[in-house]
Amino acid sequence: MRTLTEHTAAINTRLARYGIRYGKIENHMYYEQRAPFDGQPCVLPADVFARLAQGVAQRVHALNLFLQDVYGAQHILRAGVIPSDFVHTSAGFLPQCAGLTKDGFLAAAAVDVVRGADGVWYALSDRTAAPAGMVYPLVTRELARMDCDLTGVADISRLGQWLAQSVARQNAGGAAVVLTPGRSDPRWFEHHVLAERMGVPLVSADDLFVEDDVLFRRLEGGQSERVGAVLRRVPDALLDPRVLSPDSTCGVPGLLGACRAGNVRVLNAPGSGLAEDGGLYHFVPRIIEYYLHETQILPNIPTFLPYYESERKYIIDHLSDLIVEDVEGGYGTVDGAGLNAEQLTSLRRTLISQSRRFVARRKVTLASLTTEDGAAEQLGTRLFAVAGEQGPCVWPGGLTRFARDGHEGFQDTWVMQNA
Repeated sequence: MRTLTEHTAAINTRLARYGIRYGKIENHMYYEQRAPFDGQPCVLPADVFARLAQGVAQRVHALNLFLQDVYGAQHILRAGVIPSDFVHTSAGFLPQCAGLTKDGFLAAAAVDVVRGADGVWYALSDRTAAPAGMVYPLVTRELARMDCDLTGVADISRLGQWLAQSVARQNAGGAAVVLTPGRSDPRWFEHHVLAERMGVPLVSADDLFVEDDVLFRRLEGGQSERVGAVLRRVPDALLDPRVLSPDSTCGVPGLLGACRAGNVRVLNAPGSGLAEDGGLYHFVPRIIEYYLHETQILPNIPTFLPYYESERKYIIDHLSDLIVEDVEGGYGTVDGAGLNAEQLTSLRRTLISQSRRFVARRKVTLASLTTEDGAAEQLGTRLFAVAGEQGPCVWPGGLTRFARDGHEGFQDTWVMQNA
């Protein structure tokens, strides 16, 4: 480990040379910065990771079944496990995607986890549309291997192979591609690396067209080839300007029609971002119990929905003790303890008038996160699951994020192997 930290500066120089940048969205505004790598890894003992992997696989499996159901027969809504209007009023629910695919929605998903000061690991959020962040630990691990001995740390190099196999199992017949919004997208480097590791072309909307409900890729010399599978890095609502957002410049007109005809599979399936709704997070324990008949392995942070009158009253009476999240992003995340009386009054009024829009979470004291410069604020570790033949397979690595002095950075996540 000492050897790795000694080479942190060199690794960051290489990352900057490659153009790797880190972006985040707050209050509908995008912020971009270099992705500072911290050489002190987040170390997960084998037994800890095994338990986390079980919990991540369970959540991803249940959410996959939930998405199939909600865009299909809607058994869970008819049973009253989740209120129908709560799902249908989610910004992530796209009625245009109903009946679009009959089976697997998720080729790859992620769960953000945090460790409390009491040692309990919590699921913080679920990422089911086009989960980002895989490339950061993958690339830094490869750079680290140039200088360091990582004996005893689980190998993560097979990520591309896992993804390629997952996409191949869903292929409707034709070539496989990775769809990116383009070079201007802040995560373009990640898209490029994923495609390279999968051994498939990286394409943008201009490279594709639909004819007679079949998706094609333009080749040189006026030729084209059929595409049967798309690992998309484009947001749900921008995938097809013909039936979703008409002003989208990174989607392919007619793509959803080709999906509905069964001629191409888009992964993760259009509409899968629904499961990222911060309000639906509240219902994940019920979703797991309904579909899997199991108790959740990774607990949620205690969450309250102003959608329910009784919980709304509790939130309004205890705002100073809660973190309030705007699931539509306008207000971002607000710590009630940091608001003055006027701001508290304003937020209470908004919670009453726009109750579906918010979720409140109890504050949890998190375990300290060690970096080269000492302790830093823990933002969570993102663990990734890729669809396998027998269910979700959790990648033995992850992206650990931290904040210090108003800036964010990341660490590699080392999963230790049993001796």
